[in-house]
Amino acid sequence: DEELGVKDDSHKPWKPAAGGSSWLARLRYRKKRIVAVIFVLGLLFFVFSSFTPDLSETTPDLSETTPEDSISEEKVDEAIEPTGPPSKELYDLGKDTGAVDHTYNGRIRFFRLAKSLRAVADKAEFRLGMDTVLFSAANLKSMSALIPMACEMARMGKSYVHFAMNGRDDVSLDHILTLNGVDQSSCEVFWHDARPDYALYSSDTRAESAAAVALGHIDQFIRPKVVITDDLKAEDPTFARGTRTKAKEISTTIIEIPKGGAERMMWLTRLDGAALAAFHQPSVDIIVHVTPASSGSLLRLLKSLNTADYAGMKPPRLIVDLPVEVDPATVAFLEKWKWPPRPFGSPSSESALENSQLIVRHRIMDEKISPERAAIQFLESSFPVEQGSSHVLTLTPQLQLSPLFYHYTRYVLLNYLHSLGSDAPEHLFGFSLDFPKTYLNGSAEFIPPTIDDMHAEYKKEAHTPNIPFLWQAPSESASLFLGSKFREFHSFLGYRIAAQQQRKKGLDGTVSQQYPAWFGYAVEFMRARGYFMLYPGIAADEALAIKHDELSNTPEEYAEDKKEEAKKTDPARVSDPQDGDILEDDVRTTIKPPQSSPESTLVPLSHPLHSILPLNADYPVLSALPILSFAGAKLTASEFLDGISPYARSFRQDVGGCEPDPPNKRRVLVAGSAKDLFCFGDEGEDDWV
Repeated sequence: DEELGVKDDSHKPWKPAAGGSSWLARLRYRKKRIVAVIFVLGLLFFVFSSFTPDLSETTPDLSETTPEDSISEEKVDEAIEPTGPPSKELYDLGKDTGAVDHTYNGRIRFFRLAKSLRAVADKAEFRLGMDTVLFSAANLKSMSALIPMACEMARMGKSYVHFAMNGRDDVSLDHILTLNGVDQSSCEVFWHDARPDYALYSSDTRAESAAAVALGHIDQFIRPKVVITDDLKAEDPTFARGTRTKAKEISTTIIEIPKGGAERMMWLTRLDGAALAAFHQPSVDIIVHVTPASSGSLLRLLKSLNTADYAGMKPPRLIVDLPVEVDPATVAFLEKWKWPPRPFGSPSSESALENSQLIVRHRIMDEKISPERAAIQFLESSFPVEQGSSHVLTLTPQLQLSPLFYHYTRYVLLNYLHSLGSDAPEHLFGFSLDFPKTYLNGSAEFIPPTIDDMHAEYKKEAHTPNIPFLWQAPSESASLFLGSKFREFHSFLGYRIAAQQQRKKGLDGTVSQQYPAWFGYAVEFMRARGYFMLYPGIAADEALAIKHDELSNTPEEYAEDKKEEAKKTDPARVSDPQDGDILEDDVRTTIKPPQSSPESTLVPLSHPLHSILPLNADYPVLSALPILSFAGAKLTASEFLDGISPYARSFRQDVGGCEPDPPNKRRVLVAGSAKDLFCFGDEGEDDWV
């Protein structure tokens, strides 16, 4: 049987036994395959090594390369950068033409950048007091466009300014500065040659990596708050890609100066690093409340909005509130109108709905509207969701805007909300774009403050005709409201109208009926909270916004009142705004503003913002500006602050329906709410502190 078994087995097909013999078979098979793969790889290496650089000096890991990779800290000054093309083993110039071939992929080394960064790091004063701003360019045209801005920013002295030269050009940095007329003794910029060795011969991959690595090294040494470049569409593509990639990685803001727009954007030099870092944060909703019979004015306003300059900035959203009766020409215009304006160079056939930020609303009910309902409609047009960065610009249809109006809104938002030097934003309700013609009574001509009303250090600017100032009243025509304050105004108006319906206590007539109803409630709100608006100080013959009074109408909510007032024969009793009183309660008639001065002209695009603003376009801190009460009386900062509590206390009792505060207690203030100014009988212990 045993022999048979052997015999029988010899005739059976072979099968691998379970256990150890199977892995031996697999190992023999894998050995053959591994030998074949090694042979093929060796052949490929032999073939490609005759055409490519020595990959032992290949493009490095960007996270590990340092500017001293080839230069020890002790020998930064002694290190010598190689000149000319790389060795033939690493790079091939070409046979006949001698043209530069961008194929070099060797290791990235920064000889010149290492020296300049080490020199900056040795300056003890560099890291004290101010933020850092970095300008960066790769091609010579971009560098020429940015150099004046960098020198001007350094002259203003609000940030340490650095400039990094990147790219493949082999022109020396000193020669570039000489060609651009830079006097390094007066232009106090830190200059860095951030080009790697063999920059002229670098492949696209190496050039892109070099731009990213250079920015990373600069960030390690100086921590720039922002990187300012020329329009990256006009820059070297490798520089653009590398810079964007690294800036995103290190969470650094990039500001691109639009093509040909360096002079128009020179106002950036008046901002510090913290404000510039927030360049892309503010967003603006523009709201246009169209009154009946104002279609012609609306079209003029929309056209001026369309021709304004938004290049390089986040465009605003536009909300148009139409009345019940709308002119067919207006409807036809809005059907074809595009918002935001089509960027220069984009296809004209682009759909009007693509990326549209236009919202059109239309009233349905044709009925007499009350002042309360009109004020509610005004506020309901927008509710800033991100109250720290979303803001609301309200415009009247009779307005016409300068092409530079949006530059101004960005400048003041960044300067007063995001700058390290901003001193009192808690009292700031917003910014006006136009200049008042009358006081709140609607008849007395407005007399603006002068340079003598500012703090002592500014009085030396004797030739400044108009200055920015603070007034405890908004602009009815063009007000840019801060998002947080506009939300609080929502809360105030809701409680105010509820109290008015309960106690029949309406507006007291302080404000003329030539202003819309929301305006009167806004003045109450500003007085109770101690808020003011910043008004621009621009030359008398130029303006950022002009209201065409010849086409203005009485607010719809006061139209019937005006007819009744016209029947009266008694003249309006108007008091001097300087004595602290405005109007008696029964004086609410609409009076045409005085025609004592010719209308200003709009600031053209050819007059950059920094050239038209007073005080060298370097707006001072709010505490240095003159303050006017709602009545137009000049106040010191302490007088302004001292007047807040008495009015709030009086308003809480007379309008809000509250009893005097219990001894040693006061109402709890909640951010974004005005509930503390009103009482409805449901207050508990939690409402007092």
